Amino acid sequence: MLNGVVIDDANLFNEKLQEAFETIVNLSKDVGIPQHLREIHIAAKAMPGMDVSAAKVTRLLNNNPCEMTVEDIEKIYRFAY
Repeated sequence: MLNGVVIDDANLFNEKLQEAFETIVNLSKDVGIPQHLREIHIAAKAMPGMDVSAAKVTRLLNNNPCEMTVEDIEKIYRFAY
């Protein structure tokens, strides 16, 4: 279901999902939201340990529908840098 509409075609659903994602990314750029950690002055040398610290914030992780390991969080930080 996308925006209250049932889409039976998986390819069409994925296409619409990609369009929605691109719209959100473009909007965030248009309003000036930083796209990378380095844009908010997070130094690369600060990266080690951020994943372990984030993994301790169980209040947020418990609400995530996907289980996150420290390695998963590290990958996200590396991608976001």
